[in-house]
Amino acid sequence: MKDTAEQTIEKYTAALELYQEQISSGAEIDPRDLAYIYVNRAKSFVEMKKTKNAVEDFNQAIKIYEKNEGSVKDINELAIAYKLRGMSYIHEKKHWDALKDLNHSIEIQEKLLKEDNLKNPADLATTYMNRGVVNMEMEKAQKAIENYDQAILLQEKLLAEGKEIDENDFGAAFMSRGVAYIMKKNSKQAVIDLTESIKIQEKLLQEKKLMSTSSLALSHRSRYIAYMNISNRIEADRDFKKMEEYMNWKSF
Repeated sequence: MKDTAEQTIEKYTAALELYQEQISSGAEIDPRDLAYIYVNRAKSFVEMKKTKNAVEDFNQAIKIYEKNEGSVKDINELAIAYKLRGMSYIHEKKHWDALKDLNHSIEIQEKLLKEDNLKNPADLATTYMNRGVVNMEMEKAQKAIENYDQAILLQEKLLAEGKEIDENDFGAAFMSRGVAYIMKKNSKQAVIDLTESIKIQEKLLQEKKLMSTSSLALSHRSRYIAYMNISNRIEADRDFKKMEEYMNWKSF
C-alpha cells in the first residue's frame, strides 16, 4: 500500500534527522542525497496543501544543488526544483516569486535542451504551462497565450518524434490557451483550441487514461462560454449538456 503524504513526510523527516546526526559526527555524506530528501518531503507538503513548508524544503534543496552544481544530472535537478518551488508560489498567490522561479527553470531547461542534455523535455512544456497559469492569474492573457504556444509546439514536436508525453497535459495546454483566448475576446480561436482539447480528452477517456472527467467538463463549460460569446446558442446548449454529463462521471 502506498504511503499517505503524512507518512511520507514522517519518513523523510526521520531520514533528515539521521543525516544531521551523521554530519554532526563528522561522517562524509553526499549532499545530493539531502537534496533528494528535501525535494520529496516538499512534494508531500504540497499534497497536504502545506505550501509554506514545501517552499522551505525547496529552498534547502536549491541551495544544495547550486552549491554542488556540476554534473548534467545536478543541473536537471536544479531546474526541476525551481519549477516545483515556482508552482508552490502559485498556490500561495506570490506571482512575482513564481515568475522568477519559472523563468529561471525555463532558462536552465532551454539551455539543456539545446545541448541535448535535458532529461525530460516534457517537463519544459509543463513549465511553460505553469508560467502561463501565472500570467493568467495576473490577467496577462497575451503572455499566457505565448507560453501555451511554446508548450504546445514542444509537445507536438515530441509526439512527432515518437517520444512519450503526458497527453493529459497536452489536452490541458489547449484548454488553457482556449480560456486565455476567451479572456482576449477572441472566442472563435477559443472554440478551435477547446475543440482540440475535448478531442484529446475524449480519446483518453475511451482509453481509460483520462486523469479527471472534471477537466473535460471544464473544457465543455469554457467552449459553452465561447459559443455564447459568438451567439451560437445551439452549440452552446450542447456543450452545457455535455458539461453536466461529465460532472456526474467518476474519474478513473
